[in-house]
Amino acid sequence: MAALKSIGLALALSLCATAAHAQAKADWAHFGGDLGDTKYSALDQINAGNIDRLKIV
Repeated sequence: MAALKSIGLALALSLCATAAHAQAKADWAHFGGDLGDTKYSALDQINAGNIDRLKIV
């Protein structure tokens, strides 16, 4: 029974992580990014080629 709960928990966590990653490139529908308030962002526009041009605004 404990093993079944562990598997269920692992499955639930992996689904949450997948949902957060799936929304990474979309507009945030909620204040925290998603219903879990994860505030996840891929930040794929910042890379080694433009890091030196970043400024505090």
